[in-house]
Amino acid sequence: MNRKILFSGLLMLFLVGCTNEDVGQQTSVETVEYDNLQQQINQLSAQLKDNETKIEELNTFVEVLNRSNQDELSQLHNRIYMLESLISHNPSIESKHGFINDIKFDGTNSTLEIQFAEMKQDDGAPNGFVIEEKEISSLTLDKNANFFILESTMIKNIASIEDFKNAVNEHQRFFKLYIVDSKVVMLTEQYIP
Repeated sequence: MNRKILFSGLLMLFLVGCTNEDVGQQTSVETVEYDNLQQQINQLSAQLKDNETKIEELNTFVEVLNRSNQDELSQLHNRIYMLESLISHNPSIESKHGFINDIKFDGTNSTLEIQFAEMKQDDGAPNGFVIEEKEISSLTLDKNANFFILESTMIKNIASIEDFKNAVNEHQRFFKLYIVDSKVVMLTEQYIP
């Protein structure tokens, strides 16, 4: 019986020793995994800080670029205003408003049939103005005339008289016409809200 107790005691000691060894090995593996995870977290945190720094730099760049673009737009606006002012004071350039009713080609010349109109302020009107139609007249188009139409809110240059005629035929457009020596040298579509 003593032998059985001794054998049971040794067996118990052996089992407890093995269990402690397994726990030690498991703890060691968990520690290594924890260290690996902590290292990955540290790397990701460093990458996150780098990315945040880059985002801040890009935001600063975008702000500077926006300010620069606003300055350039302001300069362009001022230059356009100066040119329009010069044009309005040049006695050889006449400007009128109107609708293009028809464009005719006779082989060498192009003729515009124009419904002249005047935009007048009227506080009682829905948009604050009315367009008062005037006389209908025909004018010759200069061979080097420039055509500008609106696409949404952007001004688009039309390269040829054929393309311009197609654009005019799409819908009724209101133009400012620049006339020199009874020839239309430029047409710019005007925005009507």
